Amino acid sequence: MKVKKMEWPDILMALTIGIIVLAQIKWDYQPLIRKVMYAIWIICFAFLMLDRMRVKKTNFGILFLTSTVCIYVYCSVLDSIGGGMYSNSLMKAFMPISCFAYWLGVIVASGDMKETTIKVSLITYFISSTIFSIVLRIFFFSDISSWLSSNVYTYGVGKNQVGMVLASAALVGIVFVWPMCINIIEKVATVFGILLCYYGVALVQSRTAIIASFICISCYFYLQGKIKIRYVIPIVLIAIVAFTNDSIAMFWDHVFFISKYADKGSNAFFSGRLDSYKHALDLVKNDLLFGIGNYYVDCLYVQVLVEGGIIECLLVIPLVLFRLKNGFKYFVKNLSLNNLALVLAIYYFVTSFLEAQTPFGPGTSACIFWIVSGYVDVTKKNHFKKYMQAG
Repeated sequence: MKVKKMEWPDILMALTIGIIVLAQIKWDYQPLIRKVMYAIWIICFAFLMLDRMRVKKTNFGILFLTSTVCIYVYCSVLDSIGGGMYSNSLMKAFMPISCFAYWLGVIVASGDMKETTIKVSLITYFISSTIFSIVLRIFFFSDISSWLSSNVYTYGVGKNQVGMVLASAALVGIVFVWPMCINIIEKVATVFGILLCYYGVALVQSRTAIIASFICISCYFYLQGKIKIRYVIPIVLIAIVAFTNDSIAMFWDHVFFISKYADKGSNAFFSGRLDSYKHALDLVKNDLLFGIGNYYVDCLYVQVLVEGGIIECLLVIPLVLFRLKNGFKYFVKNLSLNNLALVLAIYYFVTSFLEAQTPFGPGTSACIFWIVSGYVDVTKKNHFKKYMQAG
């Protein structure tokens, strides 16, 4: 992998990205790590602002910042009127973090002429997540037999947050890191890292992340024109052989709880989501304009409608759709960074139907998406011009 000599901005961003991943681990001192993480974020943001001096503005960035401020004011006003009914607003909590990450990407792009900082950031994210998967296996899933015999989600609360981080890191490996590989050692290491990330996703049983990843990878190879029959047939044959193996079949059966939910219908398979959607919509049908305040349901679009009504929907949902639109608009074959922006946009769009916070949370789990989005919104034309000139 060719990466130019690292300078202070590159090192600081690598540290920022690394601690984002580290902060996801459920250790006793996780709250302290999160405080350190936010402190490093502020230091990094301030340092890069001073280093770049001239930050390029983007239309989406202005829209995102405006929507974030409006959400904060809107929820605060409703909370004061409703006596605490909107005090736990998810969008009020998570949109400022995502907006901060987006503008961090914009600032990085404003002075990253050799693209060193973004390369270092993404490689750090990939390597950190690979290490995270190893930590999960050693410290949280040391006894696979107990895991296989468990009838509940072993990792518990936070499994989908971890799943999103590891799955997005695997997508970074496939779309961005792999094309940078020069020799066989780098290629083998990258494939090993991708498999480890997905192994971690499987261990925490984040079915949402697995389903979304499958859709993303299929879209990516289709758009790249790399889906060939001669490639598909061997993959299908390997899958058939693999799943006829009892141990492998048992592993995936447990990841998806196939046997557990086999006779209980689609609502049970989706962890009661379908009934929760119906119940949430019944609650809000008489308060469509402002919503009902503090509530939680695993679907972004139902969540924002129930929480803050149509007004909150108008402030939040266009941001998700614009990211997807821009991803397709600036997609260029064999242009890794633009491809990654699109793949992550598809990934978080899919997960937004099954999770309440994505692509704005939970926590900092979606930050790499917003950093890449901010970066590409600044550099997309330069990338495109360089690609056309090279062609």
